[in-house]
Amino acid sequence: MSCGVADFDNRLTPSPSLCIRHSGAVVCGSGRHKTLQINQSQMVSLASTSVSPLIKRIMRTYQAYLQKRIHIAIPSLAFAKRAALFSLSRRRLTRLSLCILSVLSVSVVAFGKFTTETLRTPRSHNDLSVSAVDQPSTTVILVRHAEKAIVPPENKDPDLSPAGLARAQELGRMFGDAGIAAIYATQFKRTQQTVKPLADKLRILVTQVEAKKTSELVKQIRTRNAGQVIFIAGHNNTVPEIIAALGGPQLPIIPETEFDNLYILTVQSDGTAKLLKLKYGSGKPVMGQGMMSPP
Repeated sequence: MSCGVADFDNRLTPSPSLCIRHSGAVVCGSGRHKTLQINQSQMVSLASTSVSPLIKRIMRTYQAYLQKRIHIAIPSLAFAKRAALFSLSRRRLTRLSLCILSVLSVSVVAFGKFTTETLRTPRSHNDLSVSAVDQPSTTVILVRHAEKAIVPPENKDPDLSPAGLARAQELGRMFGDAGIAAIYATQFKRTQQTVKPLADKLRILVTQVEAKKTSELVKQIRTRNAGQVIFIAGHNNTVPEIIAALGGPQLPIIPETEFDNLYILTVQSDGTAKLLKLKYGSGKPVMGQGMMSPP
């Protein structure tokens, strides 16, 4: 006999079996395997009537299966809900992270642009005066040339006298270890010979500048020798002029008979300057020196 066998998914499949009818329900059995062809209304009617032990066992098995499916489905739904919430939270965290990174990137770019513009913006005088403390100053040592020899008035470029050569040697001893980086002198022999012992000791070439071009000398000092110690040998009228051009005080022309004046001018990066006036070597003038030639 062939009958329709109802599985738990309500699909009908043909199967040769032994069928038992009970109150409209059909029990099919084949050996040890027995199934029940039943619908929901019949399940209710069977539950309220007395049935054979086989039918009761089949009903209990089916009900247990249904309960098991419900118990499995509930955790599955809970897990799926938790997974969905976790996925949503992860997407939200990802979006939040991207927003934070975007804000940080914009902030870094804006800060870099602000810093660049700040560096390009000219600073006021007060800012320069404050920052000048951290920048090295320029030290300028100035002397008038040493004593010159007595020569006829037509000789416009005399050499140094013995006293002048001795004074030049004294300058070499005094400033040989002063850290001098550059030496300037005019085109005349008396200034060249005044700085020669010092230049030889330091092995520095003397930079020659024309006596009347004080502005050019000051420009070279500011562009080439900022933050250095330099030595200048000039004349009784050019030394005060150079001091004033570098920001120092206005001084009178050095008297014709004075060769022992020593000036140390400290020029800060903001343009302010301090002057120290000293005496060195012998201060006794030689009679008639410097009276017969230009200063």
